[in-house]
Amino acid sequence: MVVQYVLTQFLDFKTMARFKACSRFAKECVEEYERIWKNRFKNYEERYGINISKCTAEIKDKEQKEPEDKFHVLHENEDLLYKTNQMYRLKDFPNTFRMFCGNHQVATLAELRGGWAWTNDYRYYIKAYRPDSIFTPEMPELSHVCWYDPYLKIHDVIPGKYSMFVRHLITSPYGICGRLNVDVKVEAVSILEDESEIETTEDLHKEPKFPKLLKEKSQDFFNEKLCDLDLTPYSSASRINITVKWFHNDLNGIGGYIIDGVLLLPSDLMLSEDTMPTISSFLAS
Repeated sequence: MVVQYVLTQFLDFKTMARFKACSRFAKECVEEYERIWKNRFKNYEERYGINISKCTAEIKDKEQKEPEDKFHVLHENEDLLYKTNQMYRLKDFPNTFRMFCGNHQVATLAELRGGWAWTNDYRYYIKAYRPDSIFTPEMPELSHVCWYDPYLKIHDVIPGKYSMFVRHLITSPYGICGRLNVDVKVEAVSILEDESEIETTEDLHKEPKFPKLLKEKSQDFFNEKLCDLDLTPYSSASRINITVKWFHNDLNGIGGYIIDGVLLLPSDLMLSEDTMPTISSFLAS
């Protein structure tokens, strides 16, 4: 009704009549077009024995669905329901995973998938697809930069003693070995009676000249030990997070490097102090 009122106010009778005729003709054309294709679909369905409407609906459903997550989400207070030596994604923290190793031992792991400087710039990073990742297979691969500052946060770590490993590899000989600084910090959050939070941040470890054991070029991820962490002094905290930061900035660029993630493994899970654990030893096939 509003459209008709506007037309009568601004168009003369003949122009308005032509406009209505054109609109009516356009509507008839659309209806005829739909009728023709419905008949064609019906003929195709009868000839080939398929349900086109059902197929179209299934395609739309697949397009709307989010990519399937291969990790089951771990909910609070459900620890005992889960299988040993299998990784679970933490609820509300998609980059953090938990694995039950038996004998009440729990490993916490976190993937590194972007969010720092230049990661969305194809001049410095490429999107690598690594099916051998223990996390999600898509990750940024460093091509060549002078400023490198990735970081990740491991959420809801259980108090205990851990050995921290970085899972990484070098994809091209750009001389990254011994040229990174790595800082490890703990964030201990305590909740008071009035439900307010107090966060305490403390440096746990500083590692210069990292990585140290990687070969100049490798096809497989390597788990290099970064440090030992004792989180038992924070047992009274309501929540413990660990932040890991890598840093490099000088005129000599670095590149050809991928970090899959960080592993926090219970210290007594190691066979010896200098043993580099292989993921297959801890994860179910």
